[in-house]
Amino acid sequence: MYRALDSANHEIRVLDILPGEPGSPISCAVRHTRLLQPDKIPYTALSYVWGKASITTPITFNGSSFPVTVNLASALNHVRSQTEIVTFWADALCINQKDNVEKSAQVAMMGDIYRGGMETCIWLGEEGDGSDLAMDRIGQMDGEDLESERNQLDEEALKAVAKLQAREWWSRVWVIQEALLSKKATIHCGNKSLPISAFIRLDDIRRGWHRSTFRYVSARGSLIPRNPFSSILTEFPEEVEKIRTNQQSSIQSWITSTEHFHATDPRDKIYALLSLSPPLQAAHIIPDYNASVADVYVTATARCIIRSQDLTVLHFDVDNKSDEHDLPSWVCDYSSSGLIGTRPTYIAFSLSEYAASGRDCWGRRKIFLDYLFSADLLQLRSRGLVVDEVVYVGRNERLDSYTGVDPVERLANVKERSAMTLANVRIWEGRVGEIITSPYDLIEVAFWRTLMANRWFEDWAPLPDEMVENAHFETWMGRLPVPDAVVESHASDPDMVEVKRLYVKPFTDACITRCQGRSFIITSKGYIGLAPLKTEIGDLVTVLEGGYVPFVLRELDGGGYRLVGESFVHGIMEGEALVGKKGDDVQVLVIK
Repeated sequence: MYRALDSANHEIRVLDILPGEPGSPISCAVRHTRLLQPDKIPYTALSYVWGKASITTPITFNGSSFPVTVNLASALNHVRSQTEIVTFWADALCINQKDNVEKSAQVAMMGDIYRGGMETCIWLGEEGDGSDLAMDRIGQMDGEDLESERNQLDEEALKAVAKLQAREWWSRVWVIQEALLSKKATIHCGNKSLPISAFIRLDDIRRGWHRSTFRYVSARGSLIPRNPFSSILTEFPEEVEKIRTNQQSSIQSWITSTEHFHATDPRDKIYALLSLSPPLQAAHIIPDYNASVADVYVTATARCIIRSQDLTVLHFDVDNKSDEHDLPSWVCDYSSSGLIGTRPTYIAFSLSEYAASGRDCWGRRKIFLDYLFSADLLQLRSRGLVVDEVVYVGRNERLDSYTGVDPVERLANVKERSAMTLANVRIWEGRVGEIITSPYDLIEVAFWRTLMANRWFEDWAPLPDEMVENAHFETWMGRLPVPDAVVESHASDPDMVEVKRLYVKPFTDACITRCQGRSFIITSKGYIGLAPLKTEIGDLVTVLEGGYVPFVLRELDGGGYRLVGESFVHGIMEGEALVGKKGDDVQVLVIK
């Protein structure tokens, strides 16, 4: 069926699709060509979703019957001509999927394959669920006049766009490079097609972003649904320019921004990002489909640490990490979404510039790379300090924020999250009142600052040091009324519950989002903070070299430590724990 490829010389297969009437049996065959040769066979790259591997239909491939997924057959039927042979590249047919060695070599060339195509045909699938209406309306939208009536979607059109946005293609991790690296990308759905620029414009309208003047001017499109690919569309022109000028975003940045994308093979959560990353970084991660998922994820995490020379890659939701791949505690399971730090699932403390390991001392320097990892990469050997031991844990269970478009349901969710957090905060405040000694001048001030992670909500800007009172917090707790001036400004709205909710938002927006799915902790020295939900009494608060926030570790019976996760501990976020410490005070903490 397949003749061997000379992958060392960048040889690939291209697919000749024989002409045929729509719906007639599909017949195609492959030829070999060298990707980097100027006389290579011209082809169009196909970007599509495989669909369920168990549901197939036969085509004629290289003269024999060959099963392909229904969605691939649909795409081939759509792109073929009735009168002439057309040449495409489609991974399922141009790569021998049963040969892991060939597959690994071809995947390493994937970026060049999509760069080398004349264009890329993106196939969303057959017409359905109002997709024709959605494609028509998206094509009519106006990116310059965001207030244009052409940008207003009635209920039918909004539902159609939502269905189109929910198609599987938008959430597959491989499609990111397939779109970004193409000379020209066109999106097809049924018999309708649009340039990808139409969907960039749709995303601008959704956000109210006027791209030509670089400012937000309208929120009329706020009901337009987003999908994982929306974040790619938001930065699409900028990322294309970065790639063109060899200033690619780091693989760590790509891992973070693509956590909500999916891959059938979990190793592809890393491999699909290599062509988008700086070549010197990607060169250390070689696609190998004989390697285990754990090997791939450990290597990727280690390379992120070595490149950044800090521990930001450890800022992930350890609480909800799966045990499926038997990973070291310090390695994120990249196959799971919502672990790394993007809203609404998990908000990492790395979104703010803390400096727990100091700004002008040993800890703030780039981490000491020699002997940082064990030979098998399974142990992270980090220099650091054990600051204190956890003696109290108060949990605030996770209640995810509402992501739909119904304003009534959204408000109900906000109120439910607020009520749950308020009940727990009252319990925590009682325990704080029992602390006999602490490192704080005013522990009541330290308490509400801790609940906000000492940062405003919108931009994570630090709270002013001189701010010692928080009327919003006191009103939320029920100890102060809403100021008369605020009540008078809402004279037309008699709903005092809503007036209060709006008044306390500067505090509650920060508090509720940062306390959700976390534990409030007290240490033996009286430090207070926010830590992972699964923190336990006896866990250790540590400051690690290259760490911007403290990390909670759990001592293991056989020696070494397990990463429990990142934390906010008021009073040690700016390097205070290192004051007066010398090199002899630093120990090597082996995290397994």
